Amino acid sequence: MPHIVDENTLHALMSILVVVFPYFQKVFPHNNPIMAEFLIGEKTDFYKEEIMYLTNRGSMYRLDKCM
Repeated sequence: MPHIVDENTLHALMSILVVVFPYFQKVFPHNNPIMAEFLIGEKTDFYKEEIMYLTNRGSMYRLDKCM
């Protein structure tokens, strides 16, 4: 995802990952692929910044309901 240049597309994809995260946590409690990417991947700082951005603008990306 760091290679996507369109900012709105990037934010939309990040919001989708945040929304489906609890489902993957339930289905794969010990091997969540999203958590592995966010915490263990080489782009952890990038994901942290994106999640903070989306959290601050939650209603814009419909994350106010899922947070």
